[in-house]
Amino acid sequence: MKKKLDKASVHNGRANSKGVAYHANHNTLELSRSHQPHIDPERIHLNRYIQYLEGGAAIAHKGGEGGYDSRKHETDRYKQLYGEGLDARNKRYIASGHRERVKSVRQVYRDPKTAPMETIFQLGKKGSQTDEQTRTEVFNRVPDMVRFLGELPEYEAEMFTNKKAKTNPEVAKAALEMLRPVIEGIEDWTETTIHDVLMAKIAESGMKNATALWPLRIAISGQMSTPGGAIEIAWLLGKDECLRRIDLGLAKLA
Repeated sequence: MKKKLDKASVHNGRANSKGVAYHANHNTLELSRSHQPHIDPERIHLNRYIQYLEGGAAIAHKGGEGGYDSRKHETDRYKQLYGEGLDARNKRYIASGHRERVKSVRQVYRDPKTAPMETIFQLGKKGSQTDEQTRTEVFNRVPDMVRFLGELPEYEAEMFTNKKAKTNPEVAKAALEMLRPVIEGIEDWTETTIHDVLMAKIAESGMKNATALWPLRIAISGQMSTPGGAIEIAWLLGKDECLRRIDLGLAKLA
């Protein structure tokens, strides 16, 4: 009989329960945990930090003072992902006389709009502690949950149909055709801007939020279930990749 795992829930965000943006160093072990509302300082020694590498490999690190430095991993990752593109953009700003727009990788890392996304996996209930085997089984699934960010998986057009969201291939096609030029026109590619622009367009169209965003999420993720919503995923992918995936989705609906 297959073992039933403890319930796991996932929360993604850059703000705490009071709407205050997390500092870029929110999960760095060098800092005091006393001001983090979701962390019990007395149980930090029980933490396990899972570092996911290219190709899905994972390394587990023990918590506690002097343990894993997630800030170093995050800043190294930012340099790898954004360093070259940021250098090219800075050169264009300097050439056009807009030196005030130049940003370093460190500034991008520390900006609340582009700081690392806080992802909290909650296993079990308050006051309980899951066993090592359960934690290992759950976190081994994480690479598969986010693999779509690196490569769009194959998916069928039937996935655009969702009874609750009131979508079918025809409705999905109309939603994607409506949102594509709006997305293409966004210059300030931040999660907040993407959210505000898309939600304004959806409200203007008279379409329900779910009816418009379900097809977008399917088109850019190729999955029925994702850790984040369509807007968050769009921001993570970047505009060019987002548009490419929308075009592939529209081709499936043609």
